[in-house]
Amino acid sequence: MKIKVKFKSINNNQINDVINFFNLNKPDKWNRLEKLDRVEGGFQIKLNDDEIKIYNKCNPIDDNYRIKQLRWNNQKLCSFDYINFNQQELLLLYRSLQYVFGIGEVEII
Repeated sequence: MKIKVKFKSINNNQINDVINFFNLNKPDKWNRLEKLDRVEGGFQIKLNDDEIKIYNKCNPIDDNYRIKQLRWNNQKLCSFDYINFNQQELLLLYRSLQYVFGIGEVEII
């Protein structure tokens, strides 16, 4: 699953609003949603130590395998070949984007 949006840009205040909504509504056991510090922008969730051990067997020095991430690409949030959000995290991010931008501006494809 991917999230597709109709809006063309997102500003820092909107990013923060999405992150705040997500973090206020996530279960306590989940790690926090954060802004992804990459050229494309997007969102990240840091992995737990046990998850890092599992994923870093393939790429032990690549920081991209220490986080789950979704990057912007043509008005979609995509994981590319990196670790994707699980279905529940993706659905909460979808709801968070809907909360900030409106129901008609966001869809899951």
